[in-house]
Amino acid sequence: MNKLSERARTFLNKQTRVSSTTDRQKVIECFNDNDIPCYEPLIRFQEEYSGYCFSAGTEPIFFGLLQGDSGSYPNTAFIEEQIIRNTTHFKCATSEYQMTFTLDKFGNYYEDYEIVATSFDKTIEDLALWDEIRNSDNFKILIRDQKLEVEKINEILDLVIISEASDIYTSWFKNEFIYMIQKSNMITIITNLTGKELEILQKKIGI
Repeated sequence: MNKLSERARTFLNKQTRVSSTTDRQKVIECFNDNDIPCYEPLIRFQEEYSGYCFSAGTEPIFFGLLQGDSGSYPNTAFIEEQIIRNTTHFKCATSEYQMTFTLDKFGNYYEDYEIVATSFDKTIEDLALWDEIRNSDNFKILIRDQKLEVEKINEILDLVIISEASDIYTSWFKNEFIYMIQKSNMITIITNLTGKELEILQKKIGI
């Protein structure tokens, strides 16, 4: 495993991972058997993330490109692909949750065919940060996905970018008292401030 922060690696180590095909040569053979080009970002995803289970509410989501994969060999698993809006999507998870999870050949990650992140690494970093917040004392969501008419809000709030979790679609920032997520022009702020300090924060961001 590479490219992940210590936070993300710690988070992954706590997660359930079921048996699946992760050996590189066997993964390549499965791609060849399914007449799928061996795109390196997809091979790497299968090696590093196949078998991990995350939850959406109460529904488990099992990640992996090889559908029906048991981790045994020879493998009868198949790769499900679909062209949506001129992009070939490869299904990368199974779940009863009503959402489709896919990757493109470059490793970009999509939910319901809308791009979420430039790689699944960024999604793991995102999940790890939310896990950190849940396990931190007294942090609460102040606003969620709200448009604020405040320029350079990260500078106003004295926040530092969390580069390992940020890409062109999502930016994470933090300091000792605040986490902020910026997606396009929508802002989410989580804070442990209370009382007068919280009032000052609310005044700065205009809520």
